[in-house]
Amino acid sequence: MKSVLTSAPGRVCLTFDLRTSIATDGYVCVTAHFIDTNWVLQKKVLNFCHMPPPPHNGVSSFEKVYKLLSMWGIENKIFCVMLDNASSNDVSIDMLRTQLINKKALVHEKLFAMFGEYVSNVPTPSTSSGMAGQAT
Repeated sequence: MKSVLTSAPGRVCLTFDLRTSIATDGYVCVTAHFIDTNWVLQKKVLNFCHMPPPPHNGVSSFEKVYKLLSMWGIENKIFCVMLDNASSNDVSIDMLRTQLINKKALVHEKLFAMFGEYVSNVPTPSTSSGMAGQAT
């Protein structure tokens, strides 16, 4: 998968979904959305992994996610990020933006961030066939 991501001709859009289990364990799911070398839209879950012990804050979220992006070799290919509207995500996205600007990894120093109430419920082409006329 790493070679597929790094050889993709364009940038990668990401979805970060942070969840807490009933036992108060934190988890993060990182999903990549990208066009592959055959010009086919791909959506791949890159990681579903445990987060450091609570409290889960913007700094720990940034550190975990950036480590995962580096592991996949896509830290220089990020175009936009979609995440939920938790206040700690403001810190995470600011830290990610700063890190990517320092690495000169952004187009015109812009990182597009979209905040939504429930990221895991975002419609995708495979689940939105009945949504004619709506962008997915």
